[in-house]
Amino acid sequence: MLSIIIVTYNVSDHLQYCLLSVQKSAQGLDSEIIVIDNASTDNTIQVLKEGFTGVTIIENKSNDGFAKACNQGAAIAKGDTLLFLNPDTIIGESTLEYVLSHLSNHSKVGAAGVMMIDGTGKFLPESKRGIPDSWNSFCKAVGLTSLFPNSYIFSGYHAGHLAKEEEHSVPVLSGAFMMVKTSAFKEVGGFDERFFMYGEDIDLSMLLIKHGYINLYLPLSPILHFKGRSSKKDRKYVHRFYKAMLQFIDKYYSRVHQLPLKLILKLSVLSKRTLALSRVSEGKQKVSAPLTARVFQYVHGDAESCREYQAEEKSALIQIVKDPVHAQETILCHGREFDFKSVIDYIRNHPGRKYGIHVMGLKGVID
Repeated sequence: MLSIIIVTYNVSDHLQYCLLSVQKSAQGLDSEIIVIDNASTDNTIQVLKEGFTGVTIIENKSNDGFAKACNQGAAIAKGDTLLFLNPDTIIGESTLEYVLSHLSNHSKVGAAGVMMIDGTGKFLPESKRGIPDSWNSFCKAVGLTSLFPNSYIFSGYHAGHLAKEEEHSVPVLSGAFMMVKTSAFKEVGGFDERFFMYGEDIDLSMLLIKHGYINLYLPLSPILHFKGRSSKKDRKYVHRFYKAMLQFIDKYYSRVHQLPLKLILKLSVLSKRTLALSRVSEGKQKVSAPLTARVFQYVHGDAESCREYQAEEKSALIQIVKDPVHAQETILCHGREFDFKSVIDYIRNHPGRKYGIHVMGLKGVID
């Protein structure tokens, strides 16, 4: 049995799309879906109870972090395989069976992850990563990783030397989509709850390797990951993000001979945190602006779903065009004739555009 565990916080719109894609992908599989809500203040609980009656819901009264909530879900899960999935993802109809088959057929594989692309079709390098050891962390901190993205020597942080289109065993998988054997998860002690939200996936990946397991990267069924929809980029976010980095350094750089490098890494993290805090204070974080100018949209996908979207979209500032070359935004309409895999494939094959996604029966779009 596969237990799909989703921790969510104030992303009800994206969560609906995620759950619909998961339900499609889980058809024919022995599975359960567990959603842990970390005290959302939006309409998440209402959406879950009214639209997803078969889902097990845990309503936390406070937000004590991603790692702790994942462990909550794992504690009640019935499956011999666990999938930790972010709510701001969309997966294909064959994704779960594809990953599950690889995990089940290899006794040494403890966890598996997939290729992830963002909402513009850009490959997300955190899909496969190296261990952030002293050298890899140093290269990333001083910018060598960015200068030599495909180098075995300088791009170990993102495992840049490993082709993204090929299957690999990798040191680190992303917690946005991490399928783990329940026995292996319990053997290593689950997620370290000292990590509030960031770094816990790296830690779990490293623990699995330490216990003799392989982490497998699988590229043939990519998923969409919109990234950061649960995290408001404010001062609290900045402190949590960099606190996780400092906690990770403290946990894995504790030996005496590592102290000089530990100091350098901590100084680098603290300086980046200071810069990030100054940008938040200066109001330089991206803010969505109200629609004030005409937007040209290209609408593509399931015919019925396209008609539904256009009937709903009443703004006089939206003009539908017939050629995507002339559009500022492409709206992909999911339905019977254009499934979630088709949506993902279209975005992957036409990267660099601004996309919105409409699902038949749901109002509006997500992007």
